[in-house]
Amino acid sequence: MYRDAVAGNKERKISSIEVKMNWSKEELAGRLKENTSLGIEKSSMTALNVNPTIKHRAVIIIQYPGAIISENHYLGRNGVHTYVKSEARDWQNELIYRINAYRIDWKGPLKVHVSGVFKNNREVCDLHNLKILFDSIQIATGVNDRYFQTETEIPVIDKTQKPHFKIEIQEI
Repeated sequence: MYRDAVAGNKERKISSIEVKMNWSKEELAGRLKENTSLGIEKSSMTALNVNPTIKHRAVIIIQYPGAIISENHYLGRNGVHTYVKSEARDWQNELIYRINAYRIDWKGPLKVHVSGVFKNNREVCDLHNLKILFDSIQIATGVNDRYFQTETEIPVIDKTQKPHFKIEIQEI
């Protein structure tokens, strides 16, 4: 798998460590074992660019404000003009702020995994149909939402927790 991702036999010198870019699985495992015995952790091996395809990942936990962010409630109309209601806009700006706090230069496509915890069955929303959530991610990452691979979990009912979403964004 690793060999398929990298074409040719390329070598680099990084911090006086020679890195061969098309190791077999056995060579890579031996190299990692050798480097961990030298005090270099596996996570820092990734930082040394042993894996040239570093995937960015962000995990955001944000409160669920209620029906205001649903498809039917977040937009208002004033005559012929359509606008995003202020409560929905505030929630959207909070989500954008939390995504931008990671300071990641996102490259598409993205996998977006959404799960939710709710107090009861009445307030459970349709997790894969939250347009404002995906619009917020699009604004924050700069990646068009047509390039999102979305996954949702079955909502959890827990009366002891405040209602919230857990949103995981990862480059594919």
